Parts: sequence; structure tokens; C-alpha cells
Amino acid sequence: MAGLRERKKQRTREDLARAALRLFAEQGFEATTVDDIVEPIQVSRSTFFRYFPTKEHALFPDHHERLARFREQLAGSLQDSPPLEAVRAAALDAADAVIKAFRHDPETYRTRQRIISSTPSLQALTLQLDLDWEEALADALEQRLPGRGQARRLRARLLAGSFMGTVRAFHRAWEATGFRHDPGSYRDEVMAVIERGLAGVLEPP
Repeated sequence: MAGLRERKKQRTREDLARAALRLFAEQGFEATTVDDIVEPIQVSRSTFFRYFPTKEHALFPDHHERLARFREQLAGSLQDSPPLEAVRAAALDAADAVIKAFRHDPETYRTRQRIISSTPSLQALTLQLDLDWEEALADALEQRLPGRGQARRLRARLLAGSFMGTVRAFHRAWEATGFRHDPGSYRDEVMAVIERGLAGVLEPP
């Protein structure tokens, strides 16, 4: 029964996210209300807020699941692999999820990004959610870097910030093309940049 309930909850979340995206595209983000979103799904406002804390979050329905997978993969990889290999594996897994989503439905991906890039509150939320990824990476790196205390924590944060900065720069460059190119063509180049930056501090001498 628990499995069935979870599947039903997942379907409801996905239905709400699809309705939100469609309405944001049709009538604009600011003009769309939570009441507008729940009406076609035939659920209440309170149901919407059980799934999403704000209207903005409906455009990021899988954030927590993807972040949890990233944390889990990092933790597992760091137990068995050198830090650089662990970061590479977790980053490639996360990148492949984005590539898969784009290839499955490129127009939906473009529509979502177009709405985000034209809405200040969504841009702000994107940066806030990016910090979750940065924090996850910093937490993992801190366990494997040399040193201790605040110095090690600062080093981990700087490395994680550099990593995420590269990812954001890649996404902006891809967005500038109108998302016309398959992101898989960029993946190896982005990872090479990240690895060159991290290699000197993560690999043993």
C-alpha cells in the first residue's frame, strides 16, 4: 500500500507541475494563480502547498529527488574511489539526467527555461536551489580534503563554488544558443574544465 500511495503522490506532483508549466506559458507566470493550477487537476490549494511551498517551486518538481541522488552517489563513490573520480561520477550522473530530460522533450525544457529567464523570482529561486547542490558537494568534499576545522571547510566551499560556477557558465552558454544544441556535445568539455580545476587539490601528489 505504501508503494501505491507514493506512486499516487508522484503522479499528483507531476500533474501539478505540468499544469503549472502550461499555464505559465499560456498566460504568464505573474498572471497565473495557484487556484488556476489546481483547477484542472481537481485538487485543493492545500494539496498544492503540500507538494510545493510556493508557486515558483512548481517549476522545479524533481529538485529534491535529484539532489538526494547526487548526495547518495557522492557518499557512495567517496567510500570506494579517489575524490576526483567520485566527483566526476556524481557530476556525470546529474548531467546525464538533464540530458535525458532534454532529449525526451526538448520543447518542454526550452519553455521552462524561457519562463525562468524572464521571471526575476524564478531566477532568484534557481540560485537558491543551486546553493543546495553547492552545499552537498562542499559537505562531501570536506570529508576527504586534508587539514581540519574552518580552513578545510573554507577550502571545500571554495572548490564546490568553483564547480557550480562552471556548471552555471555552461548553462548560460547553452541558453545563449536557444538550447538548439544537444547538451551531450558539451558534457565532456565541461567535465574537462572542472577536472583540470579540481585535479591539483583533490588528487594525491
